[in-house]
Amino acid sequence: MRGWLITLVLIVVAVAAAGWYLLIRDDTATAQYETAVVQRADVNRTASGSGVVRPTKTMPVRVYRRGTVTRVTAEEGAGIAAGDELFRIDNKPTFALASTVPFYRALAADDEGSDVKALQTLIHDLGYYKGKVDGVYNADSQEAVRDFLEDRGQTRTEKVGPETFQSVGAIPSGGTVDSPGAPTVARFDLKIGQVVQPGREALIAVPRNGLEVVVDVNELDIALVRAGQKVMLTLDALPGESFVGVVKTVSPGMLTSDPPAAGSGAVGANNGGRGVVTFPVTVSFDAATPRILSGMSVEAEIVLASVAQALTVPSAAVQMRGGKEVVLVAASGSETSSRPTPVPVTIGLRSDSTVEVLQGLSEGQTIIVGVDPDSLDLPEQGILGVQTRPNSLPIGTGTTAY
Repeated sequence: MRGWLITLVLIVVAVAAAGWYLLIRDDTATAQYETAVVQRADVNRTASGSGVVRPTKTMPVRVYRRGTVTRVTAEEGAGIAAGDELFRIDNKPTFALASTVPFYRALAADDEGSDVKALQTLIHDLGYYKGKVDGVYNADSQEAVRDFLEDRGQTRTEKVGPETFQSVGAIPSGGTVDSPGAPTVARFDLKIGQVVQPGREALIAVPRNGLEVVVDVNELDIALVRAGQKVMLTLDALPGESFVGVVKTVSPGMLTSDPPAAGSGAVGANNGGRGVVTFPVTVSFDAATPRILSGMSVEAEIVLASVAQALTVPSAAVQMRGGKEVVLVAASGSETSSRPTPVPVTIGLRSDSTVEVLQGLSEGQTIIVGVDPDSLDLPEQGILGVQTRPNSLPIGTGTTAY
């Protein structure tokens, strides 16, 4: 009997000692939390989208007589100067006009119009015409056209039309074939010996560096997109670089609302049997970008709203409790004051990673990031009224011990 009593006493003592050790260990355990510092930074709310680069304007150049291609002068990627010969059909050349106005008719004496003015500009700039560029096909203009053709081995005639001149796009005043905005050959589709019919497309002219981006934006963001908003652009073909653009236009109609059929090439995604609705947004580049080419893939971030040098905290630091937004402020000192303090805050603009704080915090305060207040030992008088011991949390970069 005495042996059993001794054994029982020893068990009780051991249990008491173990409980005391665990109590002391729990009281003295140091919980560690990932922290951040309240600081000032720019906050941007953005809408993302993807798209492709395309020319701002294209000018198709067509064949206007039936015959055989006997000469090809234009080359893909090459610039086009006013008066350049582009190609010949049955040895009859077609020349380039520096204009965005299609040269669509055969001219007769005293015809008037913007196409006449484009022709007058050409022969004036090349030194054949000394009169007023007024859009009237007068006698002096006709004589200048005859001289222009004669110098190029052609019959002297003033009877010219779209088979002789084709518009390729405007050339900036004082610019050259290498100037931004000058026309270049994007595609050329004639071969020597080929028999062609009137109306056949010979080439596509586009302005050099005259590029824009068409971005598909989700329906959840499109209502906030406006012309003039800043856009940050990145391209797969130019890793590590970013470019600035501006929203030019927002389409009033959706691009797709149904799941795309297999192989249809439609833009959208099958989202549980429902297509993702997207809207095309046109973005222009802020500056000439010689290394960006038509057809390149683009990722865009449209800045919907922005606050410069706002007081900010990471988004993960903001918790919702009891209908209030709070941030846990780290403290140090006595055992009581070292507990994190939940502070109610007023929130402004939100980005994906950052939140603007309008009231409740001061610059330089240390806060706890991404911690559930219910898991902490907070003062009973706190706004959350929680009384539990803190759990051990993973230590991240910028950690503080309590």
